[in-house]
Amino acid sequence: MADQSTRPTSTAQAAKLFAACGGGLLVLLLLRNSDLFTRAIFEAGDPASNSMLTLEAKHFALTTGHYSRVGFHHPGPAFFYIQAAGEWLLHDVTHLVPAPYNGQVIAIMALNAALLALALVILYRWMGSSPAVLTAAGVMLIFVALHKQLVCSTWIPYACFAPFLLLLFAVASVAAGRLRHLWVMVFAGGLLVHGHAEFLVLVPLLALVALIPQRRRLVAHRRDVLVAAGVLALFLLPIVLNEILRWPGEIPKYFSYGHRAPNPAVDAARFLVQFWGPTTLLGSLVLLVLFCANFALIRALPDSAGSASRDFSGRLLRVTGIATVLVGLYSWYGVDQLYASYIGTFFFALPVALLMLGSSMVVLTARHQPWLSRLPVAAAGLSLAVAVVLAVTTPGLRRDRDELSGVPVALDYLAAHARGKPIVLETRTDESWADALALLVAATRNGQRACLAQDRWRLRAIPRFMCTPQELAGGARFTLSRVDPVSPGTPVVPNLNPIPASYPPSAVIAAG
Repeated sequence: MADQSTRPTSTAQAAKLFAACGGGLLVLLLLRNSDLFTRAIFEAGDPASNSMLTLEAKHFALTTGHYSRVGFHHPGPAFFYIQAAGEWLLHDVTHLVPAPYNGQVIAIMALNAALLALALVILYRWMGSSPAVLTAAGVMLIFVALHKQLVCSTWIPYACFAPFLLLLFAVASVAAGRLRHLWVMVFAGGLLVHGHAEFLVLVPLLALVALIPQRRRLVAHRRDVLVAAGVLALFLLPIVLNEILRWPGEIPKYFSYGHRAPNPAVDAARFLVQFWGPTTLLGSLVLLVLFCANFALIRALPDSAGSASRDFSGRLLRVTGIATVLVGLYSWYGVDQLYASYIGTFFFALPVALLMLGSSMVVLTARHQPWLSRLPVAAAGLSLAVAVVLAVTTPGLRRDRDELSGVPVALDYLAAHARGKPIVLETRTDESWADALALLVAATRNGQRACLAQDRWRLRAIPRFMCTPQELAGGARFTLSRVDPVSPGTPVVPNLNPIPASYPPSAVIAAG
């Protein structure tokens, strides 16, 4: 199919749509999380571990992604360079936020808003109807508002939702002939590969779905190919550097993990359909209905809607179907703990894509029926109104407050008892690693030397935060414990605020 649509759409209109949808979502996120500008957040656990990586990224020294509990680091650091940019701009330079992590959160929110807006722009480029796309935008926002943390968390399982949704739209667009979106496909895929090792397989397979139908046209579109190649090179650079500098790097570990027994097929199917509905039966029904309804809507599109809209809609339906099969296979062979539903959070993009496609086709069909001429504007207005109401009244757009508010008091306590010596932290209980990382990051930002004594936590930290033999011998030792009550008579900071709140008080105890 030709690269130009039979119904040319305005670049200026697409830019306005991107600004309105992306800017509108970001404004809603900032309004729902306005405390980011007034309350210092002291991250703990995985966010603190990721902040260690972000500190490396601020010095352009980071070449890997976050840790995996199965013993390796994920492929790339893209998300942490984005968080580093947010920390640098919003905290270090402009002082718009009171703590570094606040800037990181806003950076991820801005990224998600931009990615979702790009998906809507792609949809607009093919549908050519603002009411149709705005209806889809409202449907998307309704879904996001009803599912917590999808666009407001820095945790990578959630951060992969928006790039995966964009990837589905970009793959469909390229497959339908719009090679100008090749760079978007590479950008979304690059973020996903950097975010989680599973995408080293999923992204190339989905890319082939787009590239194989267009393989003969790539040479004629050298500019689009070169731009996409440049984007790809940026994502490949840190991965290649890590392999060169730390040979054999992380890649062999991915292959080792891949040789594992598959999950029971029925359990894997249940894992997949939980992202389509609250129960296995309802999820299966929703999955079937959405695919069948979209197929019927594509067949019902009037000729006046244009062949481009029908072609793209069919491609997006097929791409989503293939992606559903691929993530089903991943659930079968790749997920190590099927009870850990967070692993598949990005699966939510699959029903969202079909809901957006279906709603836009309904409006597009109505637009070409004289007796339904008022429906498109009414549908767009209604979906956006419902979406905004839900966005400001439900917790979906509010980030969880899982930080440790007692960190400043604990830092004063550590400094007073350390008397200039390096602060050596040990954990008495397994859960205390989350508290230890919070204190390590906060102390480092304050210019204090703090390190972790136990090598068992090396994967969650980075080498600079592990104690040297000299520090172990001469440092001031402190123990972190979530055992209640703490032994009487010991100096204690009992108010770190445990994560999660069901744990006993998280205490800091001086060794002597």
